[in-house]
Amino acid sequence: MRKQHGFTLIELLIVLAIIGIIAAIAIPVYLAAMQRSRQAQSIENMRTLATHIHRYQVEEATFPLADDVEVLNGILMSVSDREISIVDDGWHNKFIYSCATGAHYSLSSLGSDGLGTHGADGEFPFLEFDKEITIRDGEFVQKPR
Repeated sequence: MRKQHGFTLIELLIVLAIIGIIAAIAIPVYLAAMQRSRQAQSIENMRTLATHIHRYQVEEATFPLADDVEVLNGILMSVSDREISIVDDGWHNKFIYSCATGAHYSLSSLGSDGLGTHGADGEFPFLEFDKEITIRDGEFVQKPR
């Protein structure tokens, strides 16, 4: 009898099929986890900005008047003991800040696609990463569950 050396073609194909199945399962899970972490980073950055906005409001008796988050950062520096440079969400899209009267403000992340699919205010499924996340006057009015 002859000794066998190496693998047969069938054995190699079976191993490749198993690797393909594992990759088909693991890659979507990994991509969803990455999107979820970007969403969580966006929410945390929004909370940080909202804290600084309310600190400004306590000291100045009005919310900062700005129509851009970069202008907002400059205004918030006047009452902060450290540099504030939060302008982007987890997907590197610029936050949208608006405050025209000083009485109310809105801060939004436009989601993964940068278009900000807006639904009704409230919570939405956390796997919908293209939805807009919004804080109005310190409260999340649209956010993931």
